[in-house]
Amino acid sequence: GLDGLTSIGGSLRISSNGALQSLNGLQQIVWIVGSVSFSANRSLTDLEDMGLINAVNGDLTISECNSLKDLGGLDSIRSVGGHLIIDENAELNSFYGLQSLEHIAIDLLIQNNQRLSGLDGLIHLKEIGQSLLIDNNPALLDVRGLLSLQALGKNLQITNNASLLSIQGLGALQQMSGLMQFFNNPQLIELAGLDSLDHTGILDLAILSSSQLSACQARSICNYLKISSNSWSIRGNDEGCNSRVEVLKHCPGDGGNSTPPRRGKSVFVPNPTSGLLYVRGDTAVGDRFQVIDMTGQKVMQGLVNEGLIDLSNVSSGCYFVEYISMTEVKVEAIIKVE
Repeated sequence: GLDGLTSIGGSLRISSNGALQSLNGLQQIVWIVGSVSFSANRSLTDLEDMGLINAVNGDLTISECNSLKDLGGLDSIRSVGGHLIIDENAELNSFYGLQSLEHIAIDLLIQNNQRLSGLDGLIHLKEIGQSLLIDNNPALLDVRGLLSLQALGKNLQITNNASLLSIQGLGALQQMSGLMQFFNNPQLIELAGLDSLDHTGILDLAILSSSQLSACQARSICNYLKISSNSWSIRGNDEGCNSRVEVLKHCPGDGGNSTPPRRGKSVFVPNPTSGLLYVRGDTAVGDRFQVIDMTGQKVMQGLVNEGLIDLSNVSSGCYFVEYISMTEVKVEAIIKVE
């Protein structure tokens, strides 16, 4: 067996093993010189036997492992020396297992994961050497797991995520040097969360085909668009973010309003929802909510967290959600689905 194996002088690739359910036998490995790849192992249910590895010197790829629900077992990995690629894992719903990861030398590619709803396992990731691409993850609701990310070496691309509500998890991002692209995120409403980013690192800007996106006046975007010679493409979004002129109209400083636009009373999206509701409009610390069923019974209450209300633990059905701030009370019927 492989029980005595503690190091690999090259790469580890485990691919196209349809009946493989575990990595039993690899639990003593502490060092791999090259890349690590798990692909097309459709019955593999966990990575628990990789728990002693604290660094991958090359690429780390997990693709088409359709029975994986999380990345538990990679808990000790602090750095990836190449790309981190998470692609086409049909049942993956969480990045749990990568909590120790701090640095990726090249790209982070998260794409085509049908059930992935959040990135919470990446909570300690601080730096990506090149690009961050989040593409075609239809259940992804937010990127709050990236709250520690401070620097990108190249591009920021968030594209084709059908349920994405918010990018506020990027609030710590300060540096990049390349394309900033938001494309075809039909539930995305605003680009709040990019105020810390140095606009001089944006080399091209594309905000496209996001039908509900109306508030794009993040500080970094405003500062970038105020320089007329910069390259940009903005179209196919909602009113307020459908051209350079519309965005600048709502930017603070010269040529714009000193405060972001208020679109009237808050509105909850998406509706129906399977869990998270986003409060469209201005929210503040201390804003509250309560959920009332059709008989008038209060079933839930709490504080609004970064513009989000989490109804994941509420049973399916129709409810009234009441949002209470210092300036308004908003009540709206919401349909909760599984």
